[in-house]
Amino acid sequence: MSKMPEGVNLEYLNNLQKRGDAAREKEAKSAHQDMLQRAYMHQQGLSSAIEQLGVDEQRIKEAVDAKRTMLQQQMNQRKPPSFTPRKGHNSARYAPFDFQWDSINCGGITSCSLYGPDAELGLVGADLASYNAGGGASNSGVGFWYNASAEGTMFVDVQAYVWGVGYVYSALFGYAQAYAGLRVYVEEYSGGNLANVYQATTDIYNDSGVVVVDVTDFNWEIKNVTISVPVQANTWYAIWGTSVQNAYAGGIADAVSNFEMYIGPITYNID
Repeated sequence: MSKMPEGVNLEYLNNLQKRGDAAREKEAKSAHQDMLQRAYMHQQGLSSAIEQLGVDEQRIKEAVDAKRTMLQQQMNQRKPPSFTPRKGHNSARYAPFDFQWDSINCGGITSCSLYGPDAELGLVGADLASYNAGGGASNSGVGFWYNASAEGTMFVDVQAYVWGVGYVYSALFGYAQAYAGLRVYVEEYSGGNLANVYQATTDIYNDSGVVVVDVTDFNWEIKNVTISVPVQANTWYAIWGTSVQNAYAGGIADAVSNFEMYIGPITYNID
């Protein structure tokens, strides 16, 4: 954890953080359920339309099994290479950050694990793979406290170095989707409570469909997300850089969202 200014009530900030963690966890669970419901509706609608054409699902499955197995093996071999996080100072924030948070809902998918989160390194991300039907989702973030000294508009830019692979494969009778995004949260606390939450997201990988094959690689590419929010004087704000991911496969389909990210720098200023 980075060193906080002298005189800061750490117990007070810890209590604020618990309130923020609970709100983000509630949001993550709701988003996961919404994702599963939408994906299932897509899958069912497409399957019903295809069945009316008299296509034999088992024959389709047998025809594509070899290619699916080959692609699954390739996905399982993808591992992030070593990376040294950048360091800096002044108004931009680099690791180490003040805190970390994660939420993961696996839903019985094939692979479901987190990279970090690690506030010391700025490491976030997850490896989600669904080869046997079902959907999983994750949130993984690091952040820091900021006390606004004046009223105004705060501009925040979160930068991340991104390694990863997004993969969707679906044949007839299948539906797949995979997603990865970089999200900034700015949480405002007033009177000991979470008063406002502002967020923005930049899509890194986003693909879905039936009868689709896509493999997209990322090799430590720089991505960023920005937001402008109103701030009040003498008010605490939690500023987060977060990876947001999901993967869903139903029927003859596979989906992978495997992304490791290093957050930093996070720049912020008030006009």
